[in-house]
Amino acid sequence: MSRGPGLGPRPGPVLGPAARARLRRSRRALRRALLLRGRLLAVLAVAAGFVAGARWAPPAAPTGVATPAAALDLPAGHRIVPGDLMTIRLPSGLRPDGVPADPRDQVLAAPVRRGEVITDARLLGPGLLRGQPATWRAVPVRIADAAAAGLVRPGERIDLLAGPGGVADLAAAADSGSLVAEAALVLAGRQDASGPGPGSVLDAAAATPTDGALLVVAVDAGTAARLAAVAGRPLTIALHGPRG
Repeated sequence: MSRGPGLGPRPGPVLGPAARARLRRSRRALRRALLLRGRLLAVLAVAAGFVAGARWAPPAAPTGVATPAAALDLPAGHRIVPGDLMTIRLPSGLRPDGVPADPRDQVLAAPVRRGEVITDARLLGPGLLRGQPATWRAVPVRIADAAAAGLVRPGERIDLLAGPGGVADLAAAADSGSLVAEAALVLAGRQDASGPGPGSVLDAAAATPTDGALLVVAVDAGTAARLAAVAGRPLTIALHGPRG
């Protein structure tokens, strides 16, 4: 008995061996493509996770020890203000000794270059005597002739002569002066011979014949006592040659 129309699905066409082989190959290729696609998506998901983690990771903590340094070139005699400083980080083994915790409001005894670490050897104070004999003293002296004092730089050696008293006649004071310090080491002074500039240790613009100019010198204890004994008398300087 034959099936009438609409009574059930009609049987599909019968595939030959070649067609069935092609169908199997197509199915295998599709499975491989789906498998590779799944692996690729997994790799992309892992990579995206790494990128997101790197993007949102907190910044690494800075290494090294915070160290104050000059943010610009500074002259001798300059009083340090916050804008003169920047902070750099140095490995503890490379950080110099004598770095003050806060160098603000301290006075430079020598010029400092931009980027140079601020240490006590550059500041007016006990650090100026670093490397000198333990018995030496840092002594401020007022020189009658500010212009002559302005020719002296830190590191040079000078002789100091005291006049008989009174500073009105500097020539007479120099002629009758007595040697009170020989080969004193200049610790603080102006940075060059062109002029001290405002705020310099030797501010010649502010100095008058009665004020003179200030130098800081290193001398032994006995010479420091002699300098104290002639306080108030006009002092003149003589440049000293190399020590023998």
